[in-house]
Parts: sequence; structure tokens; C-alpha cells
Amino acid sequence: MVSEILFSRRGLLQSGRWGASKGCSSLPFSPYGRGWRSAYCKKRNKTHNKLDQDGFSLAELLVALAVGSIVIVLIVTAYWSQTKTGRAQQMMVNMQQNGRAAMFLLTQDIMLAGFSDDPSNPSDGTITNAGSTTLQFTYAGQYLMDDRIDNNGDGTVDEKHEKDGVDNNGDGDIDEINELETIQYSLDGDRLRRTLLEDATGNVRRTEVVANDIDRLEFFYVLDNGASATTYASDDDRGNIRKVGISILTRSEFESPGYTDTQVYTALSGANWGPFNDHNRRVLLTTTVQCRNMLR
Repeated sequence: MVSEILFSRRGLLQSGRWGASKGCSSLPFSPYGRGWRSAYCKKRNKTHNKLDQDGFSLAELLVALAVGSIVIVLIVTAYWSQTKTGRAQQMMVNMQQNGRAAMFLLTQDIMLAGFSDDPSNPSDGTITNAGSTTLQFTYAGQYLMDDRIDNNGDGTVDEKHEKDGVDNNGDGDIDEINELETIQYSLDGDRLRRTLLEDATGNVRRTEVVANDIDRLEFFYVLDNGASATTYASDDDRGNIRKVGISILTRSEFESPGYTDTQVYTALSGANWGPFNDHNRRVLLTTTVQCRNMLR
């Protein structure tokens, strides 16, 4: 019986299960004497202490640091590249939208030049200022109000047959058939400005900026005989204008680091703009408007 107990406890000691669960000091006795238990515990503690002190070497840390740094640099580089590309694309979209909105307003208004309320009674509407960056024209506008005001108080702004209560042509009659309205487009610095004028006095009724960041603007006129120029001073020439070419060069609101604009932009007249050699991006838009109401 005693030998079985000794054998079982000896197995527990050799396997470490007794010491692992209760520690060396909890051993009730040693079958080989007190010295064996002391030697066993010292050997076991030394092994455990060595395992507890194991870690990374300096070389391993340096390799891990180098690999981690390379990965971080690659991630940051990819992020900035994507951000830069996205920002450039957004600027291009903004420029195109800005230019297209300006071109739309110009086209719609220029087609009104010479318009008459009564086809059987043509108006005196015509182009009154044909400059390279300024275009002014008149049209009979009683039925085509465009002052953004509810002049007759019916709750609708700029509807057909709306009257403005103003003697726009200075003949003493208010809101008569074929009363002229005057619209002027001009480049004010880098802003495209649209102005409504009183025909008789030239007083400004309303002015608004329809587009910002316009780098260049050019009007190009074609007469009924095929002659063309960017400026016409005489009334006869202006009355014979049949087409108006529009060239708009829009510029990005912010600069693009690392980008240099070396491109040359050609307007409809053949004039070249650039190279600017700066860090702004640009988009050139062109169109030609047929002045159908000037055909008379």
C-alpha cells in the first residue's frame, strides 16, 4: 500500500502536475528526501524564469519597424494620390458646370435680340453694343419679362404678358406692345455680369453675376455678308449681325500643386490665350448662336 502511494506521488512530481497546481512549497513530503525536493524546485523555477524572460531581439525589432514603416509609407502615398486625383476631377466638374451655366444663359438671351411681341409689327430691337467682351442688345420684352419680380402681384414671377409698369423706351407710354428691354453682358474682372437696363436712360434696373472664375470671354460676330470680327461700331454693321460666337475660358477656383498650365487655348476668332504657366486648371467652351430674330 505504501509503495503504491509513493509511486503515485512520484508520478505527480515527475509530470509537474502537483507543482504546477500547488507549487513546490505545497509538496507534503519527498520520497527521496528533503534535498531532492529542493533540487527539483530550483530546477523548475529556473526553467520557468528563463521562459518568462524570453522576448524579441534587437534585430527582430528593427526588421519589424522597417517593414511597418514601408507599409505606412505606401498607404499614405496611395491616400494622397487618390485625394489629389479626386480633387482635380472635382475642380474640372465645377469649371465645366460653371461654364455651361454661363453659356446657357448667354445663348437663351442672345436669341432674343431683335425679338418682337407682334410678328406683324416688328420691333426696333437690335444689337446696340458689339464689343469683344461686352454685348448689349434690345428686344420687345413686354411679353417676356425677365426681371425676377412679380410685377403684377399674381404670385408668379416673369410669366408671359407680365408688365413691369416702367416706360423702358422713354416714349411716354408704359407697358405698350413692342416696348424694348435692354440686356447687357460684360466681363467684370473674372466675373460674368448680366445687367438689365432702362432703354431710354441707360439706368441699371438690376445686375447680377452669373458666373465666377471666368479667365477670358470673347464675342465673335458674323454679318449677313459673311464678314466677321470681334467688334463692330457702326449701327449698320450691328444691325446686320446674324451670328454671335461665344468663347468662355473658365479657371479653377484653387491651384493644383504640381500642375502647370502650359496649354494654348484658341477662341472662335482664332485668338490664342496662354500659355499661362501657373497652377490653375482651365476649360474652354465655345458655341455659336444664330440670331434668328435679326433676320428681317
